[in-house]
Amino acid sequence: EKIIDAVIFNSTGDNKFYIYDGYSDNCTTRIKNIVYNSLQNANITTNIIPDGTTKRDLMHYYLENGSQLWSELGLDIIVGSAIDKKISNDEAMYVPEFFMKGLNNTVYKSAPLVKSFRSILNGNDQQKPTWKYVPLVITSIICLLIFFVSTLKTKWSYTFIKFIDALLLYVTGLLGILILLMWFATDHIECKNNFNIVWALPSNFIIAFFLFKKPAWLSSYFFIVAIITALFLASWFWLPQQINIALLPIVILLLQRYVHLANKFRRPA
Repeated sequence: EKIIDAVIFNSTGDNKFYIYDGYSDNCTTRIKNIVYNSLQNANITTNIIPDGTTKRDLMHYYLENGSQLWSELGLDIIVGSAIDKKISNDEAMYVPEFFMKGLNNTVYKSAPLVKSFRSILNGNDQQKPTWKYVPLVITSIICLLIFFVSTLKTKWSYTFIKFIDALLLYVTGLLGILILLMWFATDHIECKNNFNIVWALPSNFIIAFFLFKKPAWLSSYFFIVAIITALFLASWFWLPQQINIALLPIVILLLQRYVHLANKFRRPA
């Protein structure tokens, strides 16, 4: 009766509206809160997740099993360090499957909350997950090809690399601007404190417009961002945020191009 009353309350007037948060206040957590807030002293008796699990781990679990590896890469760029903290059973239940596991392991008034379990509707068999390192392989191949072309001494290779340098600056700059907007211009808490801003520098977008004008200060800019990128790479596995491994070849390529451009635009003493 308490659950039914809570559902009715949440479906009337302004109660039916709320600020959606995909990781902490979504369509699953709303149901979970109704159940557990209505059943005082209902307790989950066993861990439904391994120790040390984060919200990003659960996100990866779903996306990798659904072969959504490029979506995973995109989300890993946009979402910050907030989802890399260890979570509890309660926090894990933002995912429908783990809400189900929580209910199946809940005791209420000394008895299992769930008396029996059965599937009402079975979907199609899930396709076999794609090898999760596909994006890493593809970004590695692309970056190696670009590096190889940059070593050539032909007219077409010079033109091609000029285009690539401008493209890298435009794209990383736009990504950096997007990260800033998600960080400061939205209510998505999980998009704040995003360390991807270190390699996706918003300033790159502006610098791209000066690339062909060749002002004297360009060398200093690329020297500074080369140092920043090198430090970022050195601390890759110690950051408080898990950076998608498919980005590693891109960041290494950025460092190589920054060093080259710093030397290219250096003025003779």
